[in-house]
Amino acid sequence: MIRTNRTFPEPKRRTNHAELRTASFFLRYINVFVDYPRAFRTVERTELEYGWPMPKLTKRLVDASETRPTEYFVWDSEIPGFGLRVLPSGRKGYVVQYRAGRRSRRISLGPSTVLTCEQARSRAMTIISAARNGEDPAAERDAGRKAITVKELAERFDREHISILVKASTAKEYRRNLDRFILPALGQLTVIAGTLPGKRLSDLQPFWQRVRARAGLKNVRIHDLRHTFASTAVASGQGLPMIGKLLGHTQVQTTARYAHLAAEPVRMAADAVAQDLQQAMG
Repeated sequence: MIRTNRTFPEPKRRTNHAELRTASFFLRYINVFVDYPRAFRTVERTELEYGWPMPKLTKRLVDASETRPTEYFVWDSEIPGFGLRVLPSGRKGYVVQYRAGRRSRRISLGPSTVLTCEQARSRAMTIISAARNGEDPAAERDAGRKAITVKELAERFDREHISILVKASTAKEYRRNLDRFILPALGQLTVIAGTLPGKRLSDLQPFWQRVRARAGLKNVRIHDLRHTFASTAVASGQGLPMIGKLLGHTQVQTTARYAHLAAEPVRMAADAVAQDLQQAMG
């Protein structure tokens, strides 16, 4: 028997590249999917048709996505959760999927015949950014669908307040203002309701932060809107008592901070009177 100190390496296991690609995809998109079997089926469909890595969604890729007997998704390679949904009917629509806590949420962004790929991508980035900040855009969407309109609120106000608690003359004036001014301009808008039953909304900051982000006005405060409103009212010649009522001030001193803005309308009025007198005197 021949003995030797030579050691032989163990046979190497053949690398399964398909398994590595699937594992890589799973680890990268773990924050998107909860239905894991469906996630793997999505990986297989995307890989078989378009190869690996998954492509960036483009108009060319959207147009090339063929109809299949069952729906499937083509996920974007740059933005996790942004994808294209292809239905057996041939309809194609952009979607975005994210996690809110332990729940997987999906939002339809719109059909590919209406939105461009870049428009859908921009919307997806906004939604994913909000989700990462702790918000749940899908829940807000669902709440918005249940929200009542200003017209419906006005009908409730008439039924529960005007018809019961005010005098006939006051009720007539309320209804006239609703019919002539409020409902024609605001009737179809939805009402931002409070989250606690029986209590009015007291904190507008979460809503206002979303408005600022969409409008690109990151440093504008709600108080700045009130200040602008009051400044415009003063410049148009409204008196301080009226401005105080419009802003809901209970003390004259609070409204007096806008007094310095009233100097310009006074000066303009004085100049106009002086010109009229000058013309009258020849």
